Amino acid sequence: MVALIKAGSAHWAQPPRIDLVTRNALAGEPANLAGAMYWAVGRTIVNEHPNWRCHRVDHDGSAAARSGAADWLLGELTMTDDGSEGVPDAVDELRFTAEGFSANLIEPVGTPAAADQAAGTAVEPPAFAVSLSAQGSIDNLSVKALPPPSEPVADEVEVALQAAGLNFKDVILALGLLPPELLKDSDFGPLMGLEGAGVVARVGPEVTAFKPGDRVMLMQEGCFGSTVKAPEGLVRRIPEGWSFAEAATLPIVGLTVVYTLDLLARLQPGETLLVHGGAGGTGLMAIQYAKAIGARVIATAGSEEKRDLLRLLEVDAISDSRSLSFAAEVRAFTDGAGVDVVLNSLAGAAMLASLDLVKPFGRFVEIGKRDVEANHRLNLKALENNVSFHAVDLTFLPQQRPDLFTATWDRLIALCASGAIRPLPLRTYRLDGLREALRLMQSGRHLGKLVLDLTIPSREIMPLPKPPRTFAAEGVHLITGGLGGIGLRIARWLAEQGARTIALVGRSGVKTEEQRTAIAAIEAAGAQVIIAQADVSDAAQVTRLVETLTAAHGRIAGIMHAVLVLADALMVNMTADAFERVVRPKVAGARHLHQETLGQRLDYFVMFSSLANVAGNPGQANYVAANAYLERLVEARRSAGLPGLALQLGAVADAGVLARDSALREQVSKQIGGAIQMADILRALDELLDSEVAVAAVIDRSGRFAGPIMQSARAAALADQVSAPQEAGSERIDFAAIPVEERVAQMERLLVQILARVTGAKEHQIDTNRSLMESGLDSLMAVELAMEIERRIGSALPATELAQDRSLSDLALALLSRLNVEVASADAEDKDDESARMRADSHLPSDFVITQTAPEVRVAERNAIVMTGATGFLGTFLLDELVRRGARRIICLGRGRDARHAAERLAASLQQAGLEQTRAEIGHSIEVWPCELGLPGLGLGEGRLQAIIDQVDLVLHNAAAVDFLGGYREMAPVNVGSVREFVQICTQGRPKAFHFVSTLRVFARLDQIVGTEVSEAVDPWKPPSDESGYVKTKWVADQFVQQARAQGLGAGIYRPSFVIGRHTDGFSNVADLGSALARFALDTGMLPDVQTAMPIIPIDVAARRIAAFIDTPGEQYGVRHITDWPSISMREIQVIAATRGLAIDLVPLPVYIARAIRFFERNPRHPAIWLPAFFESGAADNPLGTQLTPPVLPAGDTFAADEAPETLGRMLDWFRARHDGADLITRAA
Repeated sequence: MVALIKAGSAHWAQPPRIDLVTRNALAGEPANLAGAMYWAVGRTIVNEHPNWRCHRVDHDGSAAARSGAADWLLGELTMTDDGSEGVPDAVDELRFTAEGFSANLIEPVGTPAAADQAAGTAVEPPAFAVSLSAQGSIDNLSVKALPPPSEPVADEVEVALQAAGLNFKDVILALGLLPPELLKDSDFGPLMGLEGAGVVARVGPEVTAFKPGDRVMLMQEGCFGSTVKAPEGLVRRIPEGWSFAEAATLPIVGLTVVYTLDLLARLQPGETLLVHGGAGGTGLMAIQYAKAIGARVIATAGSEEKRDLLRLLEVDAISDSRSLSFAAEVRAFTDGAGVDVVLNSLAGAAMLASLDLVKPFGRFVEIGKRDVEANHRLNLKALENNVSFHAVDLTFLPQQRPDLFTATWDRLIALCASGAIRPLPLRTYRLDGLREALRLMQSGRHLGKLVLDLTIPSREIMPLPKPPRTFAAEGVHLITGGLGGIGLRIARWLAEQGARTIALVGRSGVKTEEQRTAIAAIEAAGAQVIIAQADVSDAAQVTRLVETLTAAHGRIAGIMHAVLVLADALMVNMTADAFERVVRPKVAGARHLHQETLGQRLDYFVMFSSLANVAGNPGQANYVAANAYLERLVEARRSAGLPGLALQLGAVADAGVLARDSALREQVSKQIGGAIQMADILRALDELLDSEVAVAAVIDRSGRFAGPIMQSARAAALADQVSAPQEAGSERIDFAAIPVEERVAQMERLLVQILARVTGAKEHQIDTNRSLMESGLDSLMAVELAMEIERRIGSALPATELAQDRSLSDLALALLSRLNVEVASADAEDKDDESARMRADSHLPSDFVITQTAPEVRVAERNAIVMTGATGFLGTFLLDELVRRGARRIICLGRGRDARHAAERLAASLQQAGLEQTRAEIGHSIEVWPCELGLPGLGLGEGRLQAIIDQVDLVLHNAAAVDFLGGYREMAPVNVGSVREFVQICTQGRPKAFHFVSTLRVFARLDQIVGTEVSEAVDPWKPPSDESGYVKTKWVADQFVQQARAQGLGAGIYRPSFVIGRHTDGFSNVADLGSALARFALDTGMLPDVQTAMPIIPIDVAARRIAAFIDTPGEQYGVRHITDWPSISMREIQVIAATRGLAIDLVPLPVYIARAIRFFERNPRHPAIWLPAFFESGAADNPLGTQLTPPVLPAGDTFAADEAPETLGRMLDWFRARHDGADLITRAA
């Protein structure tokens, strides 16, 4: 066959059609092993000659099958209807039997359970539970498979859970804000969830109130799972008409409200209740209860949306829980009398302020945990007028006062039956959304209750650990290719699993120190190692080998056939010797081992095949044919009731010849899939040796098939089913949909990516004007290049296009011509060029790889931190925060003639801000290195750059060129180039966390945010236009870092709003819009009269929040909006100024811009000279400030409603105190 292809390629004038017809090559008995080899070569034909037509047709020998195959082939040859209407044109491998025909496609196996599921076999979902591996982060939650639960005993009720309610206690337990002893421990780690609802599955012998099938709800730890067992007293029937989800919201909040307000506080009709967090689950339940008995209700909530909900519930008075102003408002509503009962969940000053509101003989009920666990002081003076203080933790009630617990349950059920208590508003999450739900609860932005739907299985269940595999201690375990890297690793694994005699078979004996060390390790694991020298392709030598081993050690316990010989060449270049050299050891060796052991009781017979056979690798027809034989032999053994397993391996990175030859490993990995590890092979053996699977592929752990997608329909199925998580940007590109002016550049970028992947070069090393052959392309690579180009653009590439050895630029134009799409002229508008460049600059290089995500640890535990921008306004305060948090070593990169000059600049910035303690650390914990962010390698020099790679484990990149008048090209080298440099540095050496300070101005595009609530989850995916170069470069850098995060880089992105002065004294500068507007308003007496609000934040608060995220494990790798909330309007700024005795006019925007321009003509040195350009860009129309949702805050942080307005006032005072006016300001007329 190979000789035919070789001869035909030289003489056939037109692309031929080749049909390979076999009997039982694909399936059936007797197995046609030689036919299987022909089929495999046919797959390689398709890939080496994509313009040839090649079909493989197999039949079972029956008359109906022969007739069906003949009819189909005749129809294909004559291009007439053959009656096989169900055969798609793309299918190129068919099997005909007496029952009909089928296409040969590939489906993923995964595990035997997955195979059963794919075959339609009912698979019982495993029992599972959510467990916490360690306190400190919500990310430490995982779903674990559990063994079937034991029988319930005594008064236990086993409930098959359908839904579970989430509570704030779940959040603070996960974050470690409560002691670990409060967690419910188990053999599988601490279990989570406090309440749930479901169906009774089984009951213990002492249970009288429930039977299997009853719909129940319960309060019990461990409810985030498939089943839970609880004492009968903790379980109650679900109220009539309530769903499982609604019932799951009831136990904790219902019991809490009834116990606290009915049994403890004894709330009476006509009394006044103050409930904090009124829009949460407990708050809403308390409002229902109080209204039902005729009490008045004052409720607080932290957002306008939540307060709107309270208004719909007709709460008597409503206030803001995020501000201490609620105290004055409660006193006003009660005419100074105060309230009878407080149901409190606020901490700190808010708790003390609430306690002061309780009237004589009133009751204060504390259901929060923070102040209690922190053992904070209580103002006992507030209790002197017969005020009682109750601290409540409901979880202790069932164990310590079961009588009270039962009474509380009964009272709650009665209230539900009467209609006084109704289902709460709820939001349902799947189990896989648990972390998202808990983070929403942590942020305090939810309404009502959050519920887990436990009926939808998680995709992330961690399986039960399997019992360890054991291999027979008697008999001998035989490994061919046993002295190779893979064979030696398998031998050690066998020994570790109980094998006591292992024969390593090879044509030569032990030669290297590496082999001797490996053999010693096998013997240390308890096995005797026999070195058997034999050529398994020789039948006589295999006969002697088996006889000798059997005589000395009893039976052959099992065989691992792992020989490997490679001699790659396209079929047009392949010699008979090269074909024979590869095929004989695999094929003849397998046949001889099979025949010589037919009379023995083997435990296993494993053939190591290759992913090359899956799609028919070009250049490996010999190797593919040999592996096809192995796989068909295994199937034949299975049909005969004998053990057999064939594993199709990819490139093995850590054993064998590929471990020693990185270039070969990279080439093979590109051809047959992402590199796998020996651990993957051993895991597959452990999983599949006892299964019904005969042939399976072992792919890399990500589940990707990373090789080139070949032309056969069989391989296309692999692409569709196995490689769903493709590399970013690997999908087909529709060049007709790309703007005309971007098509050439996009095609060149695509060709650079493909050529880099094929040749192993770095993208930046490829010159688009250099010939393809000079770029390292050989004949085998050219085949892969052609196939990948066709896959990506949808147009076949004749071999002549590559044979001309043209440059990539020429090839790009030729391909666009073949696609028949218009190409822009060379003088495309600069604006379009800039947009194209921005999009290009925002993409990761296609060869970007992160091998390990940096662990999340506290700042004080970091080995060394690199920080940029420490001399800037925000940077000085960020540096101060890092020092305060115990950073051991901070390397500040900054501009300067030398290290001394850079250190002097940093010291001056810290001194100006009054941060003397941090300034004193320069030369101690703070080192200052001069750099130039716009230069390659950051201008650091090789030594210092390598030191960062080797020693640093956190990078905080805060620096940027800030110029609101500059353009993109001018600012990109610093603002984009430095980010790309740092991200590349983070891929090298010690694993590094990367923290990038972006800006909220990345949401400059009106058409992507109008009418949209903007939270951290919203992606600013459109590049800004008509904006300054600063905003454009920040958008590009932000997008670039987001892509790196998606590829595994541990990265946090922080988007500050407009920063203003320090909240304590107003200290400021005019580097940002908030400060610039205030300073300019002070100098001119005017502000623009625009409707949009400004998101602002005090500079030290912004630094504190960023540093808190960086310092908190579990919170470090998010996208964070750093802003106070809500935003502030121009009219509010005018009012704040008026309280300081400053008269500020609001003037129409056009008037404001005109006056500002005249002002700056007279005052060209004013630091806010960029303001007119800012407002002329349309920024005043941007609704971002009014559409921001409350951002996620660091744990323990809260919004202080008066903080930003008070800081603005102090900043105006600070500017006014330092305004001399004489040499700077000449007011505009």
